[in-house]
Amino acid sequence: MRKSNGATLLEATLYLVVTALAAAAVLPALANMRASALTAAGARHLAVTLHALRWKSVAQGRSHGLRFVRDAAGWYWYEVRDGNGNGLLDIASDPVIGTAAFDGGIASMSGFNPMSAESFQTR
Repeated sequence: MRKSNGATLLEATLYLVVTALAAAAVLPALANMRASALTAAGARHLAVTLHALRWKSVAQGRSHGLRFVRDAAGWYWYEVRDGNGNGLLDIASDPVIGTAAFDGGIASMSGFNPMSAESFQTR
């Protein structure tokens, strides 16, 4: 009887099939975890932005808010401040001080500093 030190072709094929089936079962769960993480990150980013706007409002003594806009590329928000003394009633005419774009659940901003209006670039 011959002693074998390796695996047969059948054993190697079965190992690859079992590994492929396990990967196919795990990939949808990983995609769901990624989507959940992106959603949570977007919600945290929005909460931080709203908190920063509240502090800006208190520090500057004028109203600040967010204006949400949707176009072909997705959703955007614009940070606005009261420029005409009526609060944010006419938000379309108030000056834009910052913007953020959503990409798959994540808001992306260049030079994000929630306490500095100068760090935002308008769209």
